[in-house]
Amino acid sequence: MEAIKKQEKMTVDDDLAGPQDYLSGLLCLQGFLRHVRKTTKPYRVLQAWLDYEIQRIGEGHDRTAYDAENLRACLDEISDKSASGWLAPTWKVLQDFDEIHGDGLRGWAIQHSDSGFCLPAKQVSQGGSGNTSKYFFQYIAVTQRQTASNQPAKPTMDTSVQYIVDTQIQPAWWVGWLLKSGFKLYGWRKWLFLAYCLITFITVGCYLFLSFLSLVYDQHGFSDFIKLVGSSIGVGIMGFLCLDPYVQLVNWRITMAPLLFTAFNEIDHAQLELVTLSDDPSGAKREIRLVRYSAQCPICSARVLLRRGGRQYPNRLVGRCEESPAEHVFSFDRVSMVGRGLIEK
Repeated sequence: MEAIKKQEKMTVDDDLAGPQDYLSGLLCLQGFLRHVRKTTKPYRVLQAWLDYEIQRIGEGHDRTAYDAENLRACLDEISDKSASGWLAPTWKVLQDFDEIHGDGLRGWAIQHSDSGFCLPAKQVSQGGSGNTSKYFFQYIAVTQRQTASNQPAKPTMDTSVQYIVDTQIQPAWWVGWLLKSGFKLYGWRKWLFLAYCLITFITVGCYLFLSFLSLVYDQHGFSDFIKLVGSSIGVGIMGFLCLDPYVQLVNWRITMAPLLFTAFNEIDHAQLELVTLSDDPSGAKREIRLVRYSAQCPICSARVLLRRGGRQYPNRLVGRCEESPAEHVFSFDRVSMVGRGLIEK
């Protein structure tokens, strides 16, 4: 950690937050990261850097800026690459932290009555020998306007939960170009969506109809009969799996996203949500988004994630606590972002 100690006198005057507000913002970010539980290298670097900064501020040191070598020292990782080369792919992810997690982080700060939160930021070097880019935590105050527009007030009931969109989901590569920034359900994209549903329905329907005619009018041996029936059942199941998420999405505005839609490193389930765009007065323009809603369990403080309601709660998504999914169950209202306990004690 010697490389970090040399930076302790280099303070950052990027905002007017006092030491207590700054520390509160760091702790808010730390709590949010522990809730989201991302384990890829950029998040491990961020967590190690954050933990070290919290320790320094807690000991009474001033705010500081770090260079690439300092951040590598925080993680105690040995690499043959130069510090800047080691940090480059990591910072490529962290520079979009606000875009990926901003809504969820603001909701987390509001729920926990924090005055603000911190984000990783970069002060670009002007170039020249000895001049390197500096990295620091920027404090962002949570205003009343953000509270009113993004999230309702924290519920007062002990058995209620407040949901947040905790992260922007990384879609699988084969649908990334469609879902990365939301699939606008108007214009040519709307017709693409309808064409997919219509073509799938017609293809499956025609296959099943022709199989039925073949069974009725043609002569088949037992083995051919089994193959034809088996293939018809398989095609029918595939057609159902391809169309059911979209039928549920149109009917209920939100459904669990197919696992094939999310990247391999997304270990938690995600949701497909149909949102009416606020900038369209007519309400005709909508967008399909790949999101993940989560909350903190008011009973055991574990993470609450959405799951299908099943036979117990048909046509609903419910929040289930990871530590007690059978007993700590909550409703989900995507408009108010509030859920109430469904299991009476």
